[in-house]
Amino acid sequence: MSSENHRGTASEDSDTNLSHERLDYAWKWFDYHARQRVSMFNFFLIASGLLATAYVNALKDGQDDLGAVLSFLGALIAVVFVVLDCRNAMLIHLGEDVLRRIERDELFVGFSGLNEKLKEVSKGILYRDAVETGRCWHCWKKHKFLLKLVEILVAISFLAGGAHALWT
Repeated sequence: MSSENHRGTASEDSDTNLSHERLDYAWKWFDYHARQRVSMFNFFLIASGLLATAYVNALKDGQDDLGAVLSFLGALIAVVFVVLDCRNAMLIHLGEDVLRRIERDELFVGFSGLNEKLKEVSKGILYRDAVETGRCWHCWKKHKFLLKLVEILVAISFLAGGAHALWT
């Protein structure tokens, strides 16, 4: 084997290793922040449940002022979680951008197949997700909408509870 052929093989191996490292890095980034987002939402639900329970107990014991404070604290915490979720979603999208490029330029080059509806599929998963769920009527099924909706509804509920505690 000539040294020129050997260098070509070493270069190809180096490119393959670099591609694999990029994919591994992007996947780990995406996976970490996606798991973090779900974990934070779970903590939000636990914190909201605890505050709602404390609110109800305060009102039951005739401590309307404490109920109002707990309720407004719950609304504040819900707003903080909305902001944290927005930041976490942005970090997830950074990983998706890199994964989308790797899908397009490396993983799915020349790929073609049929989906369950027998339509030709020639792009990566993230590309298809963006195209197929990017339509307005599909966006309500995505985490970015549903998590924020729950957090905002909880904030509104806590605000209503605080107003009820103060003015009844």
